[in-house]
Amino acid sequence: MLQNEIYTGAVVSLKSTVDGRNGKLVVRPKEEWVRVDGMHEAIVTKEEFRQVQGMIKAQRPAAGKRKVHYVCGVCGRRMIRRKDRNLYCRRGYVLKDCECRKVVIKEPEADAVVLGELKRKLRRVLDEEELRLERRADAPEVGSRVESLRNALEAAKKAKQRLFEKLADREIEREVFLERKKGYDEEIARLEQEILDAGLTERIERDADGEARERADAARSFLDVGEMSEEIWERFVKGACVYSDGRIEIRWNFGDEMG
Repeated sequence: MLQNEIYTGAVVSLKSTVDGRNGKLVVRPKEEWVRVDGMHEAIVTKEEFRQVQGMIKAQRPAAGKRKVHYVCGVCGRRMIRRKDRNLYCRRGYVLKDCECRKVVIKEPEADAVVLGELKRKLRRVLDEEELRLERRADAPEVGSRVESLRNALEAAKKAKQRLFEKLADREIEREVFLERKKGYDEEIARLEQEILDAGLTERIERDADGEARERADAARSFLDVGEMSEEIWERFVKGACVYSDGRIEIRWNFGDEMG
């Protein structure tokens, strides 16, 4: 409706023609279109239509300008950027009594809100990950525990071997041998399982430490930025809704792990 001339009561024809070479439909230059006014009742006046076209042309982003990431919290339409860097909902400028008309905000102020909230979340991630790494550094070394278990396993196997030698030398009775052997077998099985568990724990904690450092480094790299960039929008922010009371609702690209 905003860009269709038919709502002024005019009928526009001969907008397109068929290319005789390939049979495809092509758009004719606007100066060749045929306009006939007064063909039906107008919904908007010609003057109103021209004013709206002027607004649309004036607010259309120039090539190279960054994308507007804010949407109207009332109707959900993407907001428009004016030369003074005010963001507004186009629907509110067409429909005077619409709640969308109140949805106006300066883009630098909106960016500052989004960036400030993002930095708060990133600082929380950084603090949590650094605390995790500190606790991990203060914890007993898993490697030393694995080494201790391996030493105990080696001692149990040697004791079991000596038990066989005592039986061969007839230093102990067979009943005593079987009873002690059973105890060594159980001890060896227990130690082998504990070594496997400790090794798995070490691997998990090592991987977790690497992930924690990656998250901390990523958070730290964005804490000093001074303004929103396309990289930040793409990486962290799914979108932002602006409401008539100036409130901004931010939808993030990450889960609850960032708070």
